[in-house]
Amino acid sequence: MKFQNKLVFLVGRENWKDDINLNQKLFDYLEKTDHDIIWEDEIWRSVHKLVRFQNRLVWLPSSFKMVNIRIFQMGYCLFHWDYMKCLFNVKGSSVLFRAQKLKENINKIGCEKEIVILSRSAGGRFSSLIADDFDAVKSIICLGYPFKHPEKELEPERFLHLKGFKTSMLIIQGDKDQYGGVEVKDDYQLSPSIDLFFVDADHDFNVSTSDWDDVILKIDAILNK
Repeated sequence: MKFQNKLVFLVGRENWKDDINLNQKLFDYLEKTDHDIIWEDEIWRSVHKLVRFQNRLVWLPSSFKMVNIRIFQMGYCLFHWDYMKCLFNVKGSSVLFRAQKLKENINKIGCEKEIVILSRSAGGRFSSLIADDFDAVKSIICLGYPFKHPEKELEPERFLHLKGFKTSMLIIQGDKDQYGGVEVKDDYQLSPSIDLFFVDADHDFNVSTSDWDDVILKIDAILNK
């Protein structure tokens, strides 16, 4: 059965504060579509509404904007102890722990709609570890997959599972990404279900307007398939 609209599950990187602007661009785009949106972090819909409001305050220093986001997050914790517990459990947790939590979240969603996981960096790694376990997960999109940590030796557990990966996956990679640039197409064995698309960027994923338009076209094609 093919559904008219999909459920887009957003799974971020570990250093979420480094992606505030990128996530905001994704959120602004997704809000204009007919697809339902779920964030891995339950308060990030509200956070990005705060970001949108603060962006109108051009006179407000960026450091103040980040402090306001932290205050909002801590304020939410005061009234939602389960969320505070979740934050402490996730901080410094293992990849397998994060993948398991993601699996639990997808189990809670059910399978009434097709799920597309839109992930960023380590979020793509977590997602790729569990996606094949779910028929409802039709695709993964990852912006900047972390093939190799630039300060560590090769860690096969980051990429070996991608050789036999079954779920459709689009990796949009910066050609100068410190975690694997344009060379990844030759250095790693990837399943036929994985497509690579390169843009002019490093791992921070600061792309030009034209490249961003291409990224959105790629995402759009998957969400409207």
